[in-house]
Amino acid sequence: MSYTIIDIINNLIYIEEKGFEMFKKISQSTEDIRMKVLADTFAKQEQKHKRYYEDIKNNIEENLQEYIDFYAYDKISSKIQQFKSKLVIPNIDNVNKLINFAVELEEDNLALLLDVKGQLVRRESDTNTLAYNTMLTIIEEEKKHVELFTPYIKNKN
Repeated sequence: MSYTIIDIINNLIYIEEKGFEMFKKISQSTEDIRMKVLADTFAKQEQKHKRYYEDIKNNIEENLQEYIDFYAYDKISSKIQQFKSKLVIPNIDNVNKLINFAVELEEDNLALLLDVKGQLVRRESDTNTLAYNTMLTIIEEEKKHVELFTPYIKNKN
C-alpha cells in the first residue's frame, strides 16, 4: 500500500477532533463559568484547525501523485499512534490548569508535527516534496496556535 501526505493529514484531523471532544467534555463537566467559556474557546480553536487541515487536504488531493517512503510512513504512523494514545483529559479543576493543559497539548502537537516533518527527509531533495512543504505550512499554523495561548500561563500547578 502506498501512503501520501493525505494519510498524515487524516490523522491530524482525527487529533483535532479528539481535542475538540476533550475541551467540550471539560466545558460540560464544570460549573465554573470561566472554565466553561475557556474550554469552549479552546474547542472552537480545535474545530478551526480541523477545518484548516481539511482545506489543505482538499487543495492537494486532486493533484497528488507523490508517495511517502514506506519506512518513513511506518515511523510517522507509530509516532502519531503514540500521540493519540495520550489524548486523555487530566483532572482539571481551575482555569490555570485548563490553560496549562491546552498549551501543553498544543506544544506536544507541535513536537509531533516537527517529528513528522523530520521523518519525511531521507535526502536533501526530499525538502522539495509536497509532503514536506505541506508539513512546513501546518507547522507554521500550529506555532501560531501555541503562541495564542502561551501568554496566559501563570504557573504549572
